[in-house]
Amino acid sequence: MVGAGVLVAAGAMQLPMWLSFVAITVAAVAGDHVAYWLGRRPGPRLGHGPAPRVIRFLLHNLVGAMGWAAVMFCGGYWFGTIPFVSRNLELFLLGLMAASALPGATAAARRWASRRSAARHHGKPWVPAAHRAAPH
Repeated sequence: MVGAGVLVAAGAMQLPMWLSFVAITVAAVAGDHVAYWLGRRPGPRLGHGPAPRVIRFLLHNLVGAMGWAAVMFCGGYWFGTIPFVSRNLELFLLGLMAASALPGATAAARRWASRRSAARHHGKPWVPAAHRAAPH
């Protein structure tokens, strides 16, 4: 979303700011709904409860999505108005992608190091999962 704001501010995306903001808010609400329905656990569902609960959920979802879109998109739009950023869009967007991937890469590296360390402490040589024999 930050990248979208930068692109709109720099003129690389020919959309009005208000339309971009509305589209991002709709996407945030839709994404939250899809994630909720795909990730729900067995048991009573929100849709089976009283109507006020559903309405309250929808209202909170809309307000949260608008707040998220405002912070992310408008922050990106503000960055896009900085001359250095607008002149170096590719560099800025690559940096943004790298910064977004860093937490996942860090978590994967820590998990890998932890498994390797645990295998060493148990006196077994560490073997990548792809090379391990299937248990009998």
